[in-house]
Amino acid sequence: MGQMCPRCGSTYRAPGVASLERRRCVADGARLVDDLRGSLVGGRYLVDRLIGQGGLGSTIWSAVRSSSGERFAIKVLATARAEDVGRFERGTRLAMSLEHPCITRVMDYGSTADGALYQVMELLEGRTLYAHLGESACAPDEAMNIVDQILAALEVAHAQHVIHRDIKPSNVFVLREPHERTSIKVLDFGLAKLDPDAAAAEQLALVNEITQQQKICGTPEYMAPEQIVGAELDVRTDLYSVGVLAYRLLTGRLPFSNAVRHELYQAHLMTPPPPFDAALGLPRALETVVMKSLAKRPEDRFASAAELRTELFAVGAAEMKRIEHAVALFGARAAAGATIEMEAPAFDAGHAEPPVQVVVEPTPVASVAPRARPLRRWLWAACVLVGLGGATWVLADNLRDDGEQTPRAALEPAP
Repeated sequence: MGQMCPRCGSTYRAPGVASLERRRCVADGARLVDDLRGSLVGGRYLVDRLIGQGGLGSTIWSAVRSSSGERFAIKVLATARAEDVGRFERGTRLAMSLEHPCITRVMDYGSTADGALYQVMELLEGRTLYAHLGESACAPDEAMNIVDQILAALEVAHAQHVIHRDIKPSNVFVLREPHERTSIKVLDFGLAKLDPDAAAAEQLALVNEITQQQKICGTPEYMAPEQIVGAELDVRTDLYSVGVLAYRLLTGRLPFSNAVRHELYQAHLMTPPPPFDAALGLPRALETVVMKSLAKRPEDRFASAAELRTELFAVGAAEMKRIEHAVALFGARAAAGATIEMEAPAFDAGHAEPPVQVVVEPTPVASVAPRARPLRRWLWAACVLVGLGGATWVLADNLRDDGEQTPRAALEPAP
């Protein structure tokens, strides 16, 4: 089996070549992966192209099931340490037990003749939230829509005592769909574990397997304090990661970021998250909810994903009422021709504009009088001419009699 570069697509036909021995692509330095194109995984999935890379050094491929022609995504873990293999299998079993529109469906898994593990998933069209965001923030309504869908997925997982442990932008997939509402899927339960408080006896062996090794698992920028210190985890651990993600979506930056790993851990453990930039114009109530999610102690956070969703819904409802009130006030003042001061929306981080004056004047409605008859118009004209002639005669007579000019009287139009 040859190898290929996941970045530029360069292929290397056989092992033993100097570039292969370095395990890096000579063109861009990316780590090479086994080229599975054209191979039949599990005896029934024909691989045709590489579509991405996952955790634990896994690769993700597009494949067709030979019996039906259906297309799937297949995650393949070629070689790994024993604990990584166990984690991969465990994550697959957990993912297969979860059903929700915002959770990626996993339909099958197994191992190949050469010992590689594979996981068969639904094939999604779109891109990760990490790619979707780039370096920018989201509009508040889009951010809360994304967070709500993540929480809806976690509600289902938590109800089955499953903790994700690695909520982050690269584990959220934004679907390419025609409607305006952003739809997402939560990916990769490979780091998931069962809540140790789960009472089901059949889960006990799996809980023991997962908790035997107390090691740091997760992505440092999104890890809860209890993950960092190796303490017991529960559903509130995921809510901390959701809080970090919400902060990132709304502000365009992480609450804590440091290239030095131990300083980043220390910030999660000890440093309060910075408040939102006032220039963003975000509701104070929304900031309060996010900050509660980022509390250092689990008991100071929301107790469940459902509770956090309820709080976010309340903030959204209050914001809608505020907007409706503002619109009603705008309409009333506009009808009166008042000057209305409005703040320009500050949805994009760092691009808020100063308040602008908007002068709204009522549009005059022209009154249309009935057309006058021709005879009536001629009579009015005659009266005006007679009046002007009389005024001219009186003025001339006065000048002749007095020998001096009489002051001009102010003429007022007839009512």
